[in-house]
Amino acid sequence: MTLKGISLELHIFPYIGNSSIFKLKIKDFIKVMEPLRANSKLETIKKLCQHIIEIMFYAVNTRLIETNPAVKIEYTFESTKK
Repeated sequence: MTLKGISLELHIFPYIGNSSIFKLKIKDFIKVMEPLRANSKLETIKKLCQHIIEIMFYAVNTRLIETNPAVKIEYTFESTKK
């Protein structure tokens, strides 16, 4: 399993893994990542946002959904400081 899979399995799938892709909204992803924000896990959030965006674009490209509800989700969270 890749790190992407582990990260999604730990932080996303337990909360929305059984949800229909047709019903997922940006608020669902944000709600799941709020505990990570509270714990200042900004790098984890950044990676999860990238993975979610990729998955949702795949769903758009394969015509499962019409638009990507997570397209700008990364702007919801603070960026990591360098």
